[in-house]
Amino acid sequence: MRLPSLPDQQPVKSRYSQLAWLFVWCFLMMTVAGAVQAMENHIVSMSSLEDPKGSFTIEDVAGQTFKPEGRLVSKGYSPSVYWLKVVVKPTVPDQLLILRIRPTFLDEVRLYTPARDSSGWLIQTSGDRTPFLERPAVSTLSLNFKISPAEETTYFLRVATTSSVVVYAEALTENQSGQKSTLMNLAHLFLMSLIFAVSLWALKEFMVRREAVYLAFFFTQIFLIAYNLALSGYLAVLIPHSNLSDRLSSIIFVTTASVGVVMHYLFLKAFRVRAFVLRALELIMFMAIPLNILLLMGNYKLALTINVLDITFLAVLYMLIPLTLRASAPPGRAVATVVYLLLGSTLFVSTTPYLGWFGSHTEMIFFGAPIQAFISACVFFAALVLRSRALVKKAAAAHIDLQLSQQALKLERWLAEERKQLMDMLTHELKTPIAITRLTVDGVSMDDSKRGRINRALQSINGIIERCSLSNQMEQDVIKVSSSDLDLTMLVRGLVDQSSAPERFEVDANEALKVNSDRQLLSIVISNLLDNAVKYSRPQSSISVQAQPQLLDGKKMVFLHVINEPGPAGLPDADQMFERYYRNQAARDVTGSGLGLYLVKGLCEKLNIHIAYACISGKVRFTLHIPVV
Repeated sequence: MRLPSLPDQQPVKSRYSQLAWLFVWCFLMMTVAGAVQAMENHIVSMSSLEDPKGSFTIEDVAGQTFKPEGRLVSKGYSPSVYWLKVVVKPTVPDQLLILRIRPTFLDEVRLYTPARDSSGWLIQTSGDRTPFLERPAVSTLSLNFKISPAEETTYFLRVATTSSVVVYAEALTENQSGQKSTLMNLAHLFLMSLIFAVSLWALKEFMVRREAVYLAFFFTQIFLIAYNLALSGYLAVLIPHSNLSDRLSSIIFVTTASVGVVMHYLFLKAFRVRAFVLRALELIMFMAIPLNILLLMGNYKLALTINVLDITFLAVLYMLIPLTLRASAPPGRAVATVVYLLLGSTLFVSTTPYLGWFGSHTEMIFFGAPIQAFISACVFFAALVLRSRALVKKAAAAHIDLQLSQQALKLERWLAEERKQLMDMLTHELKTPIAITRLTVDGVSMDDSKRGRINRALQSINGIIERCSLSNQMEQDVIKVSSSDLDLTMLVRGLVDQSSAPERFEVDANEALKVNSDRQLLSIVISNLLDNAVKYSRPQSSISVQAQPQLLDGKKMVFLHVINEPGPAGLPDADQMFERYYRNQAARDVTGSGLGLYLVKGLCEKLNIHIAYACISGKVRFTLHIPVV
């Protein structure tokens, strides 16, 4: 038989390929980070002012005291409007600079530039609700404004948004801004392409294995790509003449978490996690419905606030999951522990700055979501790859077991057929000589004791042949049961009279007991029990046969007991006595085939009779529970 090979190790080429991809990704990230850090930011200082009701005008705020801030302002989900005072110093007078504002999901960012003639303010508006082509300077990853300060100049930004108030500002030269946008676009493209490649792998695995967790992983990656496209401002490029991207982004934001939770729910069920974890996942899974209803009602801020709190709670839950795993499943508890610690920690770090809890002072906060998506995709991809390999090994092992089982079944059928043919041959070939021997003995003059011994020996040989034949029929499942009403008392007394030592039996069954069973098969069962009692009891000891009507679980039954004192062979082994060919080592000198109790047990199952063994006060007791009429 040709056995399937088991995939036990990852090919060397595949390992080198993955390492090469990792090296390329790290090199690209280092290149982008180095290039970005080397760019000169012309912003001298930033400060903020809260406008609780959003009623301040530029004239109101121009003379007020602002709170000093770093390059990044993080206020969380606040209902207030925030004004930012930005001081820009050019390298040379009238230098063209690009004032870059991130993130792009801010609803409205209004720039107030002081007029050169001090006659007022020049106003430019951008934001997620401004169609892409109507913005002052088009860009995907930032909201851009063109400024040309003659000297150190103070600008004011008015930020109003239903999303998190988190703002990073920088002023770069036009060339530096273009270079940075190109590098960041390349980095995003590379990350999203890798996530998309992983999603295609998941779809392929689903088509092969038809397991829902792979399909859920595929949709999770697709939504993560859409989430990052919306977060980075790419949706506005796809819908350039409308502010529909703002609404679509909000829908994607509140739906992505629920889609991802479905994947984790399916994955974790095999680990038998604590019930509260599954209930929490189910809650977040269905949160997308009320959150989208809130969006349709126009309550964007409440929906987005609840959504980011859900994600933060989910991050904490992921980090607790390793403590709740109660079983091991592919790819193993250790792998699952590492996966969820990484997922939880990266999700927490990338989410909490938007709540204003743990503010960051660098622009890296905006790389948190795509990097977290990439890490999440890679980590869970690795977990599913290991899971797939474990399932492949398990399937291959199951296939081997199936083939071995099929071979064993074929061998068993062949052996059964051989036994059947042997039994048929023995039954046919031996019965004739036995009959001739009996006729010969009956026709020869000899002592009655000798004649009795010869007849008993022939009867014993004939009994062994009958048991072998009956055992073969039982194995072939060709025994037919023909039940009828019969008098158990008369049947028992008749079988006792036909036994080899009727004088040793004491029958306690005076009343007529009607039962429903197959007369021939029940006779074989009782005869075997009586025969065993004679052969394996103490010589010349009495054997008790008792038949008593009883109620068992509300059903009328007759309990037939056969009780005897154990002989030189001792008590039978309760665990093996009903096995085929079992014989007590101490009973080897007693004639027998080891098939008697095996037949009794098998025929009782056919007749729906329960047989029980017990040792009562040092005596052997077999009991039959026979249904009455």
